[in-house]
Order: sequence, then structure tokens, then C-alpha cells
Amino acid sequence: MVTITGPTETATEGGTLTFRLTADPAPTAAITVNLELTQTGHAHRLRFLENTATIEANQETGVFSFKTVADQLDESDSEITVTVQIGTGYTVGTESSATVTVTDDTPAALVLSESALSMNTGGAQAYTVRLSRPPTAPVTVNISGSNPIPSGVAVPISRTTLLFYPDNWEEPQTVVAGNIATATTSARITHSVATGSAAEYASLAPLVVPVTTTAGAGVIFSEFPLSVVPGVEKVFTVRLTQQPATATPRVRVGFSVGGLRRSGITA
Repeated sequence: MVTITGPTETATEGGTLTFRLTADPAPTAAITVNLELTQTGHAHRLRFLENTATIEANQETGVFSFKTVADQLDESDSEITVTVQIGTGYTVGTESSATVTVTDDTPAALVLSESALSMNTGGAQAYTVRLSRPPTAPVTVNISGSNPIPSGVAVPISRTTLLFYPDNWEEPQTVVAGNIATATTSARITHSVATGSAAEYASLAPLVVPVTTTAGAGVIFSEFPLSVVPGVEKVFTVRLTQQPATATPRVRVGFSVGGLRRSGITA
């Protein structure tokens, strides 16, 4: 009768997994034990592994081991199960399968689609934020825009808080920065993980993205982002960042809601 046991502790991606096979009684001749390997996730390319192990003659134990793949993918933790199958020269015991959890070795980090932002005055640029690996608890990311030189020049952003959970950690969340009236090379957007978030993320240093704006044609809104309530009148102002060329003195600014064009104004 052959049984199997696996590692007692969680393994890390890239490590070696060893499963122990036990024969009772010890075989008088070597036996080849058939195994089935299954997994959730992507810790190893199991189809490339041998699916047998040997217990030598007069030995009570044998081992089946392999190295997991340390890839560069951001992925959820995996579970690998090895199950003893029917074969010649032995019967299958009650403890016929063993499972081990393999954790992704990607370190906890904030992943941004852009490392720096560049736009004209009055322009805007979108970027996304996600987590590098599944968190052990919810993660709150606080976002703030600042510009110390010249003092008082704001960096408006569309969202100041992002929430990530174990079931949506890899879904990118969009942030839009823009509506900056003055050309600058010292603006920045800071992303900080809030206290009380998952421990592996709460210890991260703030992630700063530099923002550069160049003097150019654009529009500045009195409020950014615009916040509207259905059925309630919204009043805001729009101005140009520079005087239009004399050949085209009129500039029309269009508006859309939900992708549908609604109206426009002429300046």
C-alpha cells in the first residue's frame, strides 16, 4: 500500500517541492508509482514533468520532487496537488494525495502605467494604477498633487483615493491629471498606501510621478474634475491658456456626457 505526504509549509515560487511516498510493507522489488499532478494558478508547467516515482526494493520510502517556475508574471498564489494512481505492484492507501500552496514571488508594489507625465498647459493625461500581487487585506492608495516651484501651482487629479481588494488587485484603476495653468517642471503626484492597509503594502515608500507642463494651447476649467448631480444645474467657467491666432479668433469647446456630445461654448 502506497501513501503520499507533501511539504508542511507554504512554498515560494521558484523553490523545490518534495513529496514523500511511503510503502507498507516495503516492496521486495522496486516499484514504479503512477502519479497525477494538478494545480490551480500557474506555479509550474506540469505537463513537462514526469508523472512517476520509484520506491526501491526493501525501502519503505521514495521521493518525488521538482522545482517550480520563478517567472516575472504578477499572479495569484497556486496550489499543486500530487495524487497516487493505481499501478502494478502496489495498492493505493487512504492518504492518496497531498497539496502544497506556492506563493508568487513578485514583491508587493504599486504598478503605474506611466513613470512620468507630460502635457501642455490646460491639457490632461490619464494613467492607471494597480497592485503587483494579491494583497492579504484591502489596500487604500491616497493620491495627492503638488508643485513646490512656483508655490501655489496646483496639480489637479481626478481621484484622490483608490481601493484595492484581494479580488480586484490586478484591475487597473484610472487617474487623470491635468488642468494645470502654468508651465512647470517641478510638479509631482504622490501615491501613498494608507495606514491600516495590508501589511505588505503599508510599508511601501510613497511613489512619486513627476509632471511636466509646457506652455501651449489648452483650456482651464474652474473645477477639475467636474462633479455633477443629475437634474441639478452646474455652473463653471472655462478659459483659454493663450490667445488664439488672429486667423482663427474663435475657439469652440465641446462637451460630452458618457461619450455623447451635449453642447459647447465659443470663446
